[in-house]
Amino acid sequence: MIENLIWDFDGSLFNTYPAMVRLFRKALAIHGYDASEDEILSLMKETLGKAVDFYLDRGVDYDF
Repeated sequence: MIENLIWDFDGSLFNTYPAMVRLFRKALAIHGYDASEDEILSLMKETLGKAVDFYLDRGVDYDF
């Protein structure tokens, strides 16, 4: 009987980075910032939070 199961969908079963990078780049563009997909991907591969913080520190403003 299986008691625990760990499922790692992203990166193991499906590569979501291309879609995430495109959408992240589009969001940056909406806020007037241009970034290369390579730069965004490099940051995202560490953590998504690091990518967000990187651009916030460079003055990209967001509102909800």
